[in-house]
Amino acid sequence: MRWLVLLALCFGGAELRAAEPVTIQIFTATWCGSCPRMHKVGEQLQAEGWNVKFIDVDARPKWSQREQIGALPTTLVKHGTRELDRLVGAVPKETVLRRVSR
Repeated sequence: MRWLVLLALCFGGAELRAAEPVTIQIFTATWCGSCPRMHKVGEQLQAEGWNVKFIDVDARPKWSQREQIGALPTTLVKHGTRELDRLVGAVPKETVLRRVSR
């Protein structure tokens, strides 16, 4: 698993602790036509050591409501409980990596 090492970096006024994991959450549904592409991207990221979670919005409706998921697929980049970035739609792996690396 990759760890984001931040030394005294502030985000939104709150200090992010060093060595907390970055989590990539990919929200999908079985009926979503472009979701399989994001699932493959997520699997590639997992194979590279990233902490990726797949969330089916139909199976976990409260989770998707809490995260205000309005379109699918949606990818959240999170550090602890803080959302760092949000990507809506199927995007290439390189796009996700650029957002994680910010």
